[in-house]
Amino acid sequence: FLEAEMGIYIKLFFAKLSMLKMYKKDFYLGLISCIIKALISIFLIDFILDNFEIVGGMEGDKVAFLYFFITFIQAVSSMVLPGIISFTGIYIRDAELDMVLLKPVNKLVYIVFENIDIKEFPNVMVNLGIFILSIIRLNLPISVAIMLFLESFAGVLIVFSLCLLINILGFRYKETLMPIKFLFALVDMCKYPLSIYNPVIKILFMTVIPIGLVSYWGIVQMDNIAWIFMLSVVISAMLMLVCVYLFEKAFRLYESTGS
Repeated sequence: FLEAEMGIYIKLFFAKLSMLKMYKKDFYLGLISCIIKALISIFLIDFILDNFEIVGGMEGDKVAFLYFFITFIQAVSSMVLPGIISFTGIYIRDAELDMVLLKPVNKLVYIVFENIDIKEFPNVMVNLGIFILSIIRLNLPISVAIMLFLESFAGVLIVFSLCLLINILGFRYKETLMPIKFLFALVDMCKYPLSIYNPVIKILFMTVIPIGLVSYWGIVQMDNIAWIFMLSVVISAMLMLVCVYLFEKAFRLYESTGS
């Protein structure tokens, strides 16, 4: 049964991947758009660093790393999490969840795989390349560089978990897109050193929305990167487990078209 279920997810992924072959022109246009967008981001960072040698007590290469760390998280989230971001619109208000509940699959995993936006793949690849270059420019030992890179995926898990937590409200209120957009606006604020913000905001990004923990704290406390990396993995994993559990429990609140 487990193999059959995994087969469904794999078929869904490759079906999405085949879309790149079907829409080659869209793929190349998307790639060009992503490159232009990335170049604008690079020019923005260069402009900031040309006018401020140190931003929030952080050197230029670290500021660039922080910016593209968050940009990469946003790119991966845009490709992998559309089903979670637009969950209430697709599955609650349009009652598409009825069909998912009838399938012999894990509901949450199926929702993620069914809605992967493969057209965002060029955006992920472009931002991945720039993110890796920003790490290389830091001239760090390979082990430290790998931990900084992997922390970005802890950031994706945190975004995923917080979206699930917000979507629990969707079973009752039928609409959570605006709160999720607000969450992404907050994540966008983490592109810059947290030291430039009010202490209350800084604490918010280190605890309630711990994106700042995996992005800012890792680059600031480089000497303790191994401990921060492990802490990031533990926190993101625990947050995900709790939010997945609560989200799946919230399915009992769902009112289907047959209710």
